[in-house]
Amino acid sequence: MNGMNYAICIRREAGFCGVQFKPGENIQGAFDLDPGTGVDDLSSSDAFCTHDALVIPAAANAGEHGLPMLNDPTASKFCGLRLNAVPHSQRADNFGVITTLPGSIQVFFNTDANPPAPHRYDRGFHLRFQQRPCTFLHTNSRLPQPDPLATGSFNHILFRALKSMDNKRRSNRIQGGWSKPVPTRTQAKPLLEGQSHTGKAFEYKESAEAQACRQKPPEINYNTNETLFETILSTTENGKSIIRYYPEFLSNADEAFVQLEKEEWEEIKGINRGTEFLMPRQMIWYGPYPYSFAGATLKNHKVMPPIVQEINELIRKLMKKEKNFNSVLINHYRDNKDSVDWHSDDETLFGKQPFIASISLGDTRNFELRQKPILPDTTYEYSQHVSIPLVHGSLLIMEGAVQLDWQHRLRKEFHTRKKRFNLTFRDCI
Repeated sequence: MNGMNYAICIRREAGFCGVQFKPGENIQGAFDLDPGTGVDDLSSSDAFCTHDALVIPAAANAGEHGLPMLNDPTASKFCGLRLNAVPHSQRADNFGVITTLPGSIQVFFNTDANPPAPHRYDRGFHLRFQQRPCTFLHTNSRLPQPDPLATGSFNHILFRALKSMDNKRRSNRIQGGWSKPVPTRTQAKPLLEGQSHTGKAFEYKESAEAQACRQKPPEINYNTNETLFETILSTTENGKSIIRYYPEFLSNADEAFVQLEKEEWEEIKGINRGTEFLMPRQMIWYGPYPYSFAGATLKNHKVMPPIVQEINELIRKLMKKEKNFNSVLINHYRDNKDSVDWHSDDETLFGKQPFIASISLGDTRNFELRQKPILPDTTYEYSQHVSIPLVHGSLLIMEGAVQLDWQHRLRKEFHTRKKRFNLTFRDCI
């Protein structure tokens, strides 16, 4: 327990305005402010609490006050006998220390790096505390006096488990029949949820901005059988995320589908969290370098098939590119069980903001996008989702910041689907 600066926070319950601290029992191996032996473990010989001390903010002691803190005049240090306001023989009636700061209540435990020899192996400290009702603190002074309104038992602050101690209630006695009746003081009760001191129900009204953040935006679904469209998905500090869709791009889509069926498709094994798995689709990679992702490395085939080169040229003319794409990844989805999970094509091999052209051949499958969370450490629950059915012979363009700000997938489906080929053209840099 050497060299500690440990803060303990006590949650303030509803209807309670302060905390009363009292010495604890003698606990073997702990810094104890009142071990009941007449000699205190916590720096009993240190008159200025320079070695080990408890720091209680805004502490008011009925008799002996704590020592002021130089860097915080509202807090006080306690050590040795300083938590006790009365002589050692009368500690059972000690009023203790009360703090009434608003908000949560904190106690700080400070020890230096070089404790005296007897305390080198101490393991903590022991202190009792009890939350006090607002009515008790508003009607009582800071002097020791009877405690008729104690509610429940004192809690214990300790770095290890302690047995709870019941607090004994005491009542005042009025001597003589001539005394007028003592007004009864209503015991403070914790406020119920939604109740306030004024008796009016508290209603929390969330701001419009907060409500907007908590509302999941509606999913955008495109009818791609008929419409050619271009849209900006989002605009962020990374730039604009743009997609373009051409539903009837390939006039020779049927011929291309037949030619791709003849290719020698490869089963690819990936690694997820140290476990090898078979990817739920077949692939072929054409490019200048091998392609690595998800723990797998695809060997590079140098020369694209003639039908793929023809499609590459058609895209170049449409996009008015200076030259054709130098790579293409072809995925073979055999049925509705084949898929690819959420991901972004953000490998350094393709640059920071790659221009991607995706050709679909075969059965229609839903291509889904979701926006990455704007705030860190948040989930995709409230992210914008977009769904685009990709039909036979269609072309989908993704450019700008799509790979930086969005993810996409082709999920498994419950309905029966026939085979589908997807050709993803990109430039390796």
